[in-house]
Amino acid sequence: MAPEGLAATTNRTGDVTLAWEPVAGAYAYQIRRSKTGAFEDGTWLNTVTNTTYADWTAEARTDYTYWVRAQFESGKVGRWSEGKEGCRHKGYTVHFDANGGTGEMADLELRFDEPQALTGCGFSKSGNVFAGWATTAGGSSVYADGEMVENLSLEPGAIVTLYACWATSSYTVKFNKNASAATGTMADQTMTRNASAALRANSFVRAGYKFAGWATSASGAKVYNDKQSVKNITTGSTITLYAVWEALTAQNALYMVIDLSGGANASSYPVSYLSAIPSGGWTDTYKTTKLVLRRIESGSFIMGDNQTDESHRVTLTKPFYCGIFEVTQKQWELVIGTKPSYFRNASYYMARPVEKVSYDMIRGSSNGSKWPASNAVDADSFLGKLRVRTGISFDLPTEAQWEYACRAGTTTHYNSGKNYTDATRDSAMDEVGRYFYNGGGYPEENQYSTTNKGTAKVGSYLPNAWGLYDMHGNVWEQCLDWYGTQAYGINPAGPSSGSYRMSRGGVFCYSAWGCTSSSRIVGSPGGQSCRHGFRLVQNLSN
Repeated sequence: MAPEGLAATTNRTGDVTLAWEPVAGAYAYQIRRSKTGAFEDGTWLNTVTNTTYADWTAEARTDYTYWVRAQFESGKVGRWSEGKEGCRHKGYTVHFDANGGTGEMADLELRFDEPQALTGCGFSKSGNVFAGWATTAGGSSVYADGEMVENLSLEPGAIVTLYACWATSSYTVKFNKNASAATGTMADQTMTRNASAALRANSFVRAGYKFAGWATSASGAKVYNDKQSVKNITTGSTITLYAVWEALTAQNALYMVIDLSGGANASSYPVSYLSAIPSGGWTDTYKTTKLVLRRIESGSFIMGDNQTDESHRVTLTKPFYCGIFEVTQKQWELVIGTKPSYFRNASYYMARPVEKVSYDMIRGSSNGSKWPASNAVDADSFLGKLRVRTGISFDLPTEAQWEYACRAGTTTHYNSGKNYTDATRDSAMDEVGRYFYNGGGYPEENQYSTTNKGTAKVGSYLPNAWGLYDMHGNVWEQCLDWYGTQAYGINPAGPSSGSYRMSRGGVFCYSAWGCTSSSRIVGSPGGQSCRHGFRLVQNLSN
């Protein structure tokens, strides 16, 4: 006789339980196990006195086949079970639902604690692409196609249903300016599913704010940068991205604008910030009643004339704002209340660079003369009045700051990326600034001329890569440094003392060779000349 109903099961930790029907007259049973599934390869292992053998931890194995036979009191051993039972870890079944699609997929049998890849999707849906597997019919994708999974259920014999997620083959991105005061329009963008593409460049503008990126809700945090490459940012047919705005400050704006229109008697000058050049460009307003500076990031560059090997590496560790233009005659007039300049044609003076202003007039001959030991200025100087009325410590640039801003990453004679080929008259110099051969001429012949002669209206020539104008020619631009051997290294401030201060960039009455990025000249701190002007900087802490 043989035991009937032999069954072998395991729990998820691998413990085996064997069970069978009792045999009349049997007082014990023997259990046999074979790895190959062949009886002759097996071994009788255990004798038990009941019809269940549970928690067989020591013998817990997968892929073994078991047999049971009965023993009788007469000592005779009965036949083994007619039905042999293969024992595997019990697991669960994954069923795939097309969820509105078409096609067939076989169920997937999975074991506990054994990672296995999901079957690749075999469904399809017209006008859609497969977007993954969800655990509910209306849910979002949880598992990717072919993803390795483990223990989706811990219940032996459970059926887990995964539902196909579908996404349209293309989707639309809409852009919301996210502020009633913002201006501009942006067209919708059609994106192809499963393909990467850059988001449209932002064209919204909000006065006093900087565009910081895109959020997926009106009050959400930034998720995507401007022009970021994205892929499948929604499973739906449409997604709206909302502009994220940051209030402009000196620490994050690209441009600083000082409103001088209140004149010399004003108690304060409003200061505002821009994230981009105004839509109308830098009109005459920004050259007369307003004064604009551009943020220059920190960095390293080769300072000096590398054409003659008289150059060294300099590093500036802090950003600063630098004037887009040289300070003009009207701007000086609005701050100080005087018109000191030599070129004084009443119809053309306002947007010309101010000249015949000395270092002492700009900074002061008392406190203002103590640089680099102190950055203080005299109260009655141009910078003294401007600092009080704005609350900002504007100053002249160091030589290193001036040349770094002038070059804007170039190493050539001019910040256009070109060298002169004729040291006297050269087409490369014609493009970037006023000098003797494109209208500058002799000062004594042009004092009352239009801007076609003598100094030019600021912004008349090509800017450099950072948008700064007139760094070559027009007027020598005064710097903080005392005259001496050029200082190099990190944040050089020049000699600690001296008799003359430095000016940079050339002048309207020089030839091409004297108006390069490395051109420099000395001048008395109290000297006033129609050849000397200046531009402003403001140092930042970070």
